[in-house]
Amino acid sequence: MPPAVSNDFRQKYSSVEVDAVREHYQLPACYILSVGTIEPRKNLAGLLAAFESLPDSFKASYPLVIVGCSGWLSEDIEQLMRPMLQKKQVVRLGYVPQHHLPVLFSAASLFVYISYYEGYGMPIAEAMCSGVPVITSNLSSMPEVAAGCATLVSPSNKEQIAQEIQELMENSSKRRDQIKRAKKKSDGYRWEDSAQTLVKLFQRHA
Repeated sequence: MPPAVSNDFRQKYSSVEVDAVREHYQLPACYILSVGTIEPRKNLAGLLAAFESLPDSFKASYPLVIVGCSGWLSEDIEQLMRPMLQKKQVVRLGYVPQHHLPVLFSAASLFVYISYYEGYGMPIAEAMCSGVPVITSNLSSMPEVAAGCATLVSPSNKEQIAQEIQELMENSSKRRDQIKRAKKKSDGYRWEDSAQTLVKLFQRHA
């Protein structure tokens, strides 16, 4: 059954609304977004390693913005993050109020979510609905959520992750194509569609 995504992630936010959230968090016009609890399963260490390998000029132009609270075994990940925080190549927001999250998605240039395992991976669907290109893992449930509308990578392949990040940020044609396909696919990620699917399932087994 497809995921149901809040319509807050489909809304078109005005430049005033977007600028207000950017100013609140002191974010630049272009940034790469990652959302999730800081814990080993989310593979933030892999993302940080891939991002760190990119040219300094790229990281200065497109910082990595990390949203999410610290989870279990987060100390090593936070230590990896520290030098890039000091250089302002990475911005850590921590907990973000729910009403700010859709705006942060819509203002992002790219969403990266390369977990080792997910029960579903709702942030992927939220990014797709927000019109943001996505890079995600080729493991677990994540390819199912992406449904051919995201770039899939091996979460353990630092070079591939870095290459795809740079490619999607610099190839406007590829970005537009992925956004178009993702928006069309995610139009079905609505509560009413999920409810209809569930009703049909019950009817079939009645």
